[in-house]
Amino acid sequence: RSALLEQKQAGLGRKLVEFEMVDKGIPRSHYEVEKDGVNIGHVTSGLHAPTFKKPIGLAL
Repeated sequence: RSALLEQKQAGLGRKLVEFEMVDKGIPRSHYEVEKDGVNIGHVTSGLHAPTFKKPIGLAL
């Protein structure tokens, strides 16, 4: 329990986030994710979402 409290107080080092592609193409697992030219993580899963009519994915 104390380890969980320490993690809660320190905050998470990383988290799973959703994203949408700005270019055509399906995001594939382990592709790098960049923001302002800086690598900030990698794709964990991706697909074309017919509802949104664009590629989306999850990244760590």
